[in-house]
Amino acid sequence: MPEPRTPKRKLSQEDSLEVLNESQVCFVATVGEDGAPYATPMNYAVADGVIYLHGAKEGTRNANILR
Repeated sequence: MPEPRTPKRKLSQEDSLEVLNESQVCFVATVGEDGAPYATPMNYAVADGVIYLHGAKEGTRNANILR
């Protein structure tokens, strides 16, 4: 993974997990067929360092990911 352009802003793994544990929603951004950004709010859970996203199997977000 590339280093951030401003290393002083890099979060530690502990701080990253704290941010994830304080919320329940994230936004997954994809690109639509027309090239426009498409952001979807999603519920998630973190277990053993793995982020699990909860969402429908069909829809625009998944079509964008698969394309």
